[in-house]
Amino acid sequence: MKILDITSRLPYPLIDGARICMYQLVQGLYSHGHSVHVVALEEEESDPGPLDQFAQLHVVRISNPPKVIGALKTLARSEPYTQLKRERKDVYDLLDQLHARERFDLVIADQAHVAQYGAYMKRRYGLPYILRCHNVEHEIYRRHTATEKNPFMRWYVGLQADRWARFEQEQMRMADACIAITRRDEDTIRRLAPGVRTLTVPAAVDLHAFPYTDPAQRESNSMIMLGNMGWPPNRNSVLWFTQEILPLVMQRRPDAVCYVVGDNPPLEQLPRPSENMRIEGRVESIAPYYSRIAIGLIPLNVGGGMRVKMVEMMASGMPIVSTGQGAEGNEAVPGEHYVRGDTPGAFADGVLRLMNDSEERVRIARAAREFVAATYSTEQTSLRVEELMHDVMAPNTRRVGA
Repeated sequence: MKILDITSRLPYPLIDGARICMYQLVQGLYSHGHSVHVVALEEEESDPGPLDQFAQLHVVRISNPPKVIGALKTLARSEPYTQLKRERKDVYDLLDQLHARERFDLVIADQAHVAQYGAYMKRRYGLPYILRCHNVEHEIYRRHTATEKNPFMRWYVGLQADRWARFEQEQMRMADACIAITRRDEDTIRRLAPGVRTLTVPAAVDLHAFPYTDPAQRESNSMIMLGNMGWPPNRNSVLWFTQEILPLVMQRRPDAVCYVVGDNPPLEQLPRPSENMRIEGRVESIAPYYSRIAIGLIPLNVGGGMRVKMVEMMASGMPIVSTGQGAEGNEAVPGEHYVRGDTPGAFADGVLRLMNDSEERVRIARAAREFVAATYSTEQTSLRVEELMHDVMAPNTRRVGA
């Protein structure tokens, strides 16, 4: 099958959950013998890495004014800002040219931010169309309004939530099928777009890329927070942990070391780097951290979808402490596959329990690895996507997931 895959960013480097999910989809389609063309919108000059082994790449560089100026300029428009900044005439022109040459069999829009292009290819050329929703975006914005203290920002985020709600519902209804990352999101999509085929395909992990390291070989006093802190929920989570939870941990474990890894750390708000606080920023490879750090931290209080990093940590043998929100979308069981803590005290207690009890670290790490291997391997998830593609291609097919 010849597939057109439109992505909201280049699926490489693998520095955030969205890119990782997109990369896995391209790799999975290729592994099943499909010919894939990726049209990626990208703001930065990036190395495609091994992507060109799996697909023919067509990268459209987008540049936007500073966020505040861009956001203000779009106030008069009805579309959400983060989608509108990816609305480009040259992308439509490129899609027309590619289809005239390649005659695609199916189009996938990978993330709601580029859904308009998938709908265009269906409307103009009659292509079967699948929309993959990494999150239900308007729900994230709604949750964010509850935590935003600035009155103007609370109003602006609420405005964006309303715009995303209208845009997402419209786009979901235009698709022949929608893929959700979590069952909760699939239920929401069914409610917003009744009659559209739906399927949950969770974030997956390549077990070969994340080999298991026994907890006994790790630095027992170490922990890590990972994510792009330019995304407000990640920024809020790192500030909540370092300001309210880390001091509680250090009262009882003065030797504890927290590594903060990822783009855009809010340096002016974080504690100063020290022996206990290592602010690493973006790193070339996460593998060395996954093989030696004892405990993974997901102190997320706002967000949606599913955390790819949680699946990766579990596969690597790193026991996790997470809020309920951080583990949302993952079918792992608290107490069995990870430790849950929703308040500063409970979260700190979970970290200390794992630091001080080597047998507990081993128990949870082994159970989590077995669970991921049985539930979230790339082999299983790519097969589910392929089944849906054939279902969408066939006439008079049943509704998947019904």
